[in-house]
Formats: sequence, structure tokens, C-alpha cells
Amino acid sequence: MSEIRASEVLRPGERVDLEMIPAFGETEEEEKKYYITKIYEIPDDDHIDVLMPMEKTKLLLLEKDTEFQAFFYGRKGIYTCEARVAERYREEQFVAASLEITSELKKQQRREYYRYSCVIGMNTRQLTEEEAVQYETTRNSDFLGQPEHKSVIVDISGGGIRFVTPMVYEKGNLIYCRFLLSTGEQQKTYSCVVKILNSQPVGNHTKNVEYRGEFRYLDDRKREAIIHYIFEEERRMRRRS
Repeated sequence: MSEIRASEVLRPGERVDLEMIPAFGETEEEEKKYYITKIYEIPDDDHIDVLMPMEKTKLLLLEKDTEFQAFFYGRKGIYTCEARVAERYREEQFVAASLEITSELKKQQRREYYRYSCVIGMNTRQLTEEEAVQYETTRNSDFLGQPEHKSVIVDISGGGIRFVTPMVYEKGNLIYCRFLLSTGEQQKTYSCVVKILNSQPVGNHTKNVEYRGEFRYLDDRKREAIIHYIFEEERRMRRRS
């Protein structure tokens, strides 16, 4: 089914997000269902077995023949495909579902990252030439210290951010950024380097400039955590509405 072999890029224990595909006759306006679970095992390259998802202490049983858009958070990146629940079974203390891959397994490309509109405070600082050279060489930002200039993220994705600040940056500048993401009761601080791609003035607010930047050498675990944050915020907003 797929040129990418599931057994080569995924492994048991890795996270899986499932977005239900509406059945024939259902409208796109109906609220989609989302599930978060883990890979149990990979019996072959056309099937991936996952644990039945949980909601608090409640086991959520995936119905046979239900179709999903599946997102697999592997050690080599994020992969997605369409999948169908082919079987359900119990093994020891686990209840699992066998997902049959029904479309090509593809690696999520940067241009495919969904941009989530938000308002998140952030501190920024432009790297000096020496710092930029050191970061490009080591890809490690631990030596950069605390950024102090105030900025606001107005959208975020797994590939980068769009932010507003009175600071003046040029296209190609490397900017050290630090911001806090909150999901439920969990909070986590992210430190990363962003490369400025373009800028534009912000309406009548002549003191502020809007910048768009891409994450530069962002650790895969941080990228996956940011995508997870976006996924969870989207779920929360749908539930509210």
C-alpha cells in the first residue's frame, strides 16, 4: 500500500492521534471525534495495532470498520495515512484495535503543518553574528541565555510562528525565542531559534511589526509537543463551541 514501510519508521509505544473520517452520508459540519493512543505492535507493513484509547479511567472502544486519519509520532518524524479498524482483540490486560492502512503512509511535510491562531506572550532576542555561527555549528541553544524583548505570537505551527513586536529584525536574522504553552494544568517553557522569513507593518500600529519565522533546527520532541499542543487546543475549542 505504501512506499514508506511502517515497520521501518514506527515502533511500539509511540503516540498515535486518530481523527474520525465522516461516514458516507454524514456532513463535514458534524463534530469530528478525536482519539489519542499508542502503538501496541506492528504485525506487518499494512497493519498497525494500537491500544484502545482512554478518557480518564474510561476505555473507549473503537468500532470495527470505522475510518480515521491517523497521525503517528515516530522517532524519524510525523507520519500520516488513512486507516480502518479491521479487528478488535484482547491480549493479557490490553484491549487493542488492528488498523489497516488504506492510503499511502506519508511523512508530514513542513508546508502541511496546520497554523493555529493564538495570543501567546513571548520573549525574543536577535543572535549576534558570533552566536549565529555557533548555533549553526552546534544546533544547541543552551548557551544563549534569557531573551528579554517582549513579543506576542499570533499563530503557531510545527514549522514556525508568526509574531508581533516593536523590535526591528531583518529577513534572515536568527532570533532566540522563549514562550510558555499551557494545556489543561500542564505548562511547559520552550526555547528555540527562529529564522525571519518576512515582515509587514501591523495596521495603524506603526510601532509594531508582524514577522513570520521558521523554527531553525527544532528538536523533533519539541516539534511533536507543539503539534500536540495545537491538536489539544483545537479539541478544546471544538468542545466549547
